[in-house]
Amino acid sequence: MKNKKSIHFEVSERKILLRVFDVLFVLAALYFVGITFDFSYFEINSVNFYWTLVLSTYLLIMGSVFEMYHLPVASSEFQVFRSIVLTSVVTVLAYLLTPKFTPPLPQNRIQILFFFLSVLVALLVWRIFYAKYLASHRFEKKVILICNDEEKDELIQDLSGIDPHYNILGFVGISQSGQVSKSTFALDSITTEDLEDFARNQKVSEIVIAAQNTDGITVELYNKLLQLLESGFVIREYTQVYESMTQRIPVHYVARDFYKYFPFSRSNQNQLYIWTVRIFEILISFLGLTFCLFIIPFILIGNFFGNQGKLFYTQERVGRNGKNFRIVKFRTMVKNAEAQGAVFATTNDARVTPF
Repeated sequence: MKNKKSIHFEVSERKILLRVFDVLFVLAALYFVGITFDFSYFEINSVNFYWTLVLSTYLLIMGSVFEMYHLPVASSEFQVFRSIVLTSVVTVLAYLLTPKFTPPLPQNRIQILFFFLSVLVALLVWRIFYAKYLASHRFEKKVILICNDEEKDELIQDLSGIDPHYNILGFVGISQSGQVSKSTFALDSITTEDLEDFARNQKVSEIVIAAQNTDGITVELYNKLLQLLESGFVIREYTQVYESMTQRIPVHYVARDFYKYFPFSRSNQNQLYIWTVRIFEILISFLGLTFCLFIIPFILIGNFFGNQGKLFYTQERVGRNGKNFRIVKFRTMVKNAEAQGAVFATTNDARVTPF
């Protein structure tokens, strides 16, 4: 019998959904304000369609900068409120300050207020609705984890930190010691015999196998997984899940098998390919730096009041062919944040600056 599961969007699809509805709600709000009030600064029509494209581009870029598409932020009503306010303010300012691509500044300043409130309220209404009614139910994903008993807490923390609605209900321990250690998470310990019944009763979305050493996967468990796969259950490997959710490789987990993730390709021998890619890199970098010139003044103001430190941060990185270079970026952490050595940023990291 085919297993019936509730609808669940993958992480990438969910981010696309957020972006699409952000743009649609803002454009719908501006259209509604235009036909209801004396608002003529922004008009949606076929003649000035590029105004819509420019606003949508600014909105998506600023939303990415202020973490509106970071799922833990998007799912929190409090955190997303801050992101929406910052995104709305900077988007409207950028739109007003680029009159070559946008409508000329209105003589009646109340038009600007209408414009800003339309963007702000549209985003607030849609995102609060998403966080309160959609994210907490529709996007929940029920998962069974198959892993070494000693590693389950670390694996659960990693996956739950990436997606707060990735709900691991239970695990099948494959520790050869046969003993189950205490867990900081409320999980059901599932036996191989009960695996199928548990998956069906709990309407599990997928089963994740996170076993670096496959010796613990018995013939009985292997046959049970094949049976579940034939019944329509989704079975995925942990590194595949982690990479699809974060677009990063779990280097802390793959250990000696890291070579499997090397981008082996013959493209590095194709000179036409290399030159084509290089031209695109330079063009995109030039556009990015040009846009950056417009937002530096606003970031400087935010940094002055919110961070009270140097605007830029420099660090030595390893580049092409192993050559070291100095990277210059906007500072996002307090001074001497890595005094004790480089450490990956975590959720609610105390080193991250307020702005």
